[in-house]
Amino acid sequence: MPTTLLRTPAVQAVVVQQNPLPMECAAAFEGSCTSRDGELRITTAFEGRRRAARVGGGFFGTEGTIDTTFYTGVRTLSIEHLPSRLVLRMQERLNNTNGYSAPQTAIRYLPELQRLLLLGASEAQGMPLAQCVVLPSRQRPCHRDSADQHPP
Repeated sequence: MPTTLLRTPAVQAVVVQQNPLPMECAAAFEGSCTSRDGELRITTAFEGRRRAARVGGGFFGTEGTIDTTFYTGVRTLSIEHLPSRLVLRMQERLNNTNGYSAPQTAIRYLPELQRLLLLGASEAQGMPLAQCVVLPSRQRPCHRDSADQHPP
């Protein structure tokens, strides 16, 4: 990004000292984790059939056989913003598939900006999509004090 853009009021540089998501977040086929600040819960789950099989190993399948699992069903990525209970769900349909990509590298949580970036976690017409989710503010809405209210 050009440094001239960093001086405009609409753009703010964010320095991330430590990844707000632990390394194991969304790194496995199934499981869950919570962000370091305790505000996001990320879960991957699978519903369907699993079938064990032996397949050719190596790049061309010619280096002996290895055990693998084939999946047919639906894998769900759920991201819950705990303070607001906002839930984002994305589903991936699997049909006799033995490979999958963990969504870990596609999820970027920016707590300083209350944003969640999903970079290629979903596709449309075979093209990866990028999405920016604005999370609800941590601050409570202001309520007028009873002393501030005037009688009708």
